[in-house]
Amino acid sequence: MPEIDPNERLQIQICRVLCIFFMMSVHVPPGRSSPSLMSTGDLAWLGYVWADVLGRASVTALSFISGYLLVRMAAEAPLAQIARRRFRSVIVPMLVWNAVFIAMVACKALLAPDPGAPWLRTDAGLLAALTGLTGPTANLSLFFLRDLFVSSLVVRLALGWLRRWPAAVLTAVAIVTVFDLAEPLIFRPSILFFAMAGAAHAQRASRLTEVLTRRLGIVLALAIGLAVAARLGLPNGGTPQRELEALLKHSLLAALVIAVSAGLTRNETGAALARLEPRIFETYLLHVPLISAAWFLWLPVFGSANLPGYAIFFFAAPLISMVAGQIFGILCDRWPGDVQRLVRGKTAGARRATA
Repeated sequence: MPEIDPNERLQIQICRVLCIFFMMSVHVPPGRSSPSLMSTGDLAWLGYVWADVLGRASVTALSFISGYLLVRMAAEAPLAQIARRRFRSVIVPMLVWNAVFIAMVACKALLAPDPGAPWLRTDAGLLAALTGLTGPTANLSLFFLRDLFVSSLVVRLALGWLRRWPAAVLTAVAIVTVFDLAEPLIFRPSILFFAMAGAAHAQRASRLTEVLTRRLGIVLALAIGLAVAARLGLPNGGTPQRELEALLKHSLLAALVIAVSAGLTRNETGAALARLEPRIFETYLLHVPLISAAWFLWLPVFGSANLPGYAIFFFAAPLISMVAGQIFGILCDRWPGDVQRLVRGKTAGARRATA
């Protein structure tokens, strides 16, 4: 398996920064499902493109890259070793930052009851909201880490089959995704599908941006055929049809994000973005508590999300989070190693060695 060369490493760093930035836009309060200037108001079209298209495609691209890197860097590692390593680097900080968010919601509930946090009322609900074992985490953005962790283990288990029968394996996972059959193992099976697709690509390609092989092209053709069948069978729409259409849309958008990242490796903009990558995980972990606190302060001063000024908050929140994440990462570098492992999954020394 060819090693990752410096240019490809740069591309992946750029892609991670772009993806995290647009992912943060999805989580700006009051959320995409609530009425606001950017979801139902005059700028709804811009909010849709910015958050629902670019933001959600970023999850796809990150999942694909995760599967790709699993093959490139840990294909021969035992499953137990991968599980231990990823639990320490992903799940531990997820639990810590989810606990921070739960504490913030609990403090807010002391001031005014929060109907959007029913999990606060029972021990079982609180445990589920903290760990994501039986449903979404309290901090919804961190639910991605939970599913990505499980998907990585499933991909590692399936590498042998994926090497021999990539089309069959990816078709099977696509069916599981379309009909939402993975719960409670994985709640967003599209993450598993794209992680599996990234692993399959890594087994047959020498570079991330290399054109997919003919066999993987067959998988896409099967998926398109299944999409047509779903639309014919569900003329009024339904979950399988929506899931399959989302799968195809996100596939194309993720390919676009990865291609743009490759193009940015040749200019100073890409180099500037890559310099943010070593602390981008801290930015991701920090952004929801930070933006939620900022929104709590914004409301009484500037008013609701339906007012024109909300556009400033919507676009400024991810930028502020990016700056805060970099500062927080610099501060973390000076903390004891055990504290660093808790809040970001690794120490500064381990990060430099990995780089």
